[in-house]
Amino acid sequence: QSLEVGAAYLACFRRLFVGVGSGDLVSIALSTANSRQAVAAALVRLGNYTGALRTVEVGVADLGEYEAVHEGPMGMMGSGLRKVALQKIRGDALRRLGRPDESLAVYRGLLDAIELGTVSAPFGAEDDSQGMRLDLSNDIGAVLHDMGNYEQALASSKRALELCDRVRNGDSKRARIRGNMGNMLKGMGRFKEAMDSYEQALQILRSARTRNMESEGRVLMNMANLSFQRPGMLDDAEAAKMYREAGALARSNNDLYMLARASSALGFLEKSRGRFAAAETLFHESMSAFERIQDGVKDDDELLLSVFEHMQIGPYIGMMVLLRETGRAEEAVLMGDSSKSRALSKLLCGRRRGRLE
Repeated sequence: QSLEVGAAYLACFRRLFVGVGSGDLVSIALSTANSRQAVAAALVRLGNYTGALRTVEVGVADLGEYEAVHEGPMGMMGSGLRKVALQKIRGDALRRLGRPDESLAVYRGLLDAIELGTVSAPFGAEDDSQGMRLDLSNDIGAVLHDMGNYEQALASSKRALELCDRVRNGDSKRARIRGNMGNMLKGMGRFKEAMDSYEQALQILRSARTRNMESEGRVLMNMANLSFQRPGMLDDAEAAKMYREAGALARSNNDLYMLARASSALGFLEKSRGRFAAAETLFHESMSAFERIQDGVKDDDELLLSVFEHMQIGPYIGMMVLLRETGRAEEAVLMGDSSKSRALSKLLCGRRRGRLE
């Protein structure tokens, strides 16, 4: 819905560009950039990362038009944080594309610009600047975690946590940071502390006035996954309940990536408990969500490689094993021989071979 609303605003602004004066152009350029920011953020959520990158590029150009009309410090002041917000989405898309070095460079460059005063907030909007510092510090921690630099990641997230008391909606941001810190502590083998951090994040999210379904689902997934890495922290019934809750939130929020992951993980859990019919339904749901993501980015091999790696072709493998274990060997062979399965294996093997080289 946010993508449709953003696109509708853009269509209106394009019509307004015809026959307006330079003063109106200033307002329209800023409004257009804001709409592109909303569209780019929605594209990231929907898995169309290259589309998000293109939208960010055009949005930055819109702000360039504003600065050209409104020269001097006031022009930069009005567009500076908007440009940072757009470029931050660029970092988000690069991270999801499996390009952490580029994403980290974007985040660090933006944070340096704010802290050195190169980018300043308009009068009365200083809280926005603090909020962006917080978000960027948290994002830097998340990327460092992706790269396996857990100590540095934890230090960056702790800096972000210190900023929570200085911004509006600090609790919702604190929940996100606590969730990320749980991931970092898990990577460091500090499983009990990781679970405690996840539980703190979930408690904050569930006590908030406005529900953040995406963040809540992510925390539930992480808690359930931890039970497999550290047996005994949760029993199978608790883990299954968390996966179901995460899947329900993903359906409500149209989060295909989360839905694919939650359904695949729950499918494996149900299969291990001998509930084959339920597992088959879940694997099909995961594959369907994955295919819907793929339909939006079918010409982008880099993105497909990244998504295949994150998904680890789980539902396809799970489904073939399930078919074999339930005496449907011919169906398993047909599925393994399908063009989609061969493409998955080829891409995954190519990714690994490239890393070895």
